[in-house]
Amino acid sequence: MEGRRRAQLAEFGVEVVDAPLVREGNVTTSTSPATAVEVALSLLADLTGRQTADHIRHLTGFSR
Repeated sequence: MEGRRRAQLAEFGVEVVDAPLVREGNVTTSTSPATAVEVALSLLADLTGRQTADHIRHLTGFSR
């Protein structure tokens, strides 16, 4: 299915990037629901700062 989906996206002019989380300007996309924590922490860092997001990451056990 992946090759088919990539072809469909290419028809719309989409550049597919092989990364779990991609940010371009104020748009954030990710590969699947499995990346939800990373997306949430990325958005939290935007809103509150990297230090706060890292603190929450540590408190919730998602330390890198």
